[in-house]
Amino acid sequence: MNEPHNNLEFIILDDDKGSNFLTEESILDEFPDASIVKFFKAIECLKFLVQNNGTRLLLIDINMPSMTGWEFIKEIQKKEIKERIIILTASSNEDDKIRAKKEGVGFLNKPINMEELKLIISGN
Repeated sequence: MNEPHNNLEFIILDDDKGSNFLTEESILDEFPDASIVKFFKAIECLKFLVQNNGTRLLLIDINMPSMTGWEFIKEIQKKEIKERIIILTASSNEDDKIRAKKEGVGFLNKPINMEELKLIISGN
């Protein structure tokens, strides 16, 4: 079953270290061969993406200091970085879900639901 998901690459951007750890552990439980890079600051993640553009799954928190997830997405779009973006947030605000759909990005609530993530990965 995991064969179609071989070589999955994830980037996690979340200022909450505990949340970052739980997301990473959940992904590795489901996809043990996945590659994961974690960032706690949006500016560091942005620098990495500019230098290492790819086709990874980028999991972004919305509420972060200095640059929100929405602002981060705008920066990525300006720089024409082509990552698959998924908002991963504790927010239950329906407006965030609507905005994610308008922006063309996935939306998941914390803690990460692996069944929902698999649906996004498969394009459903």
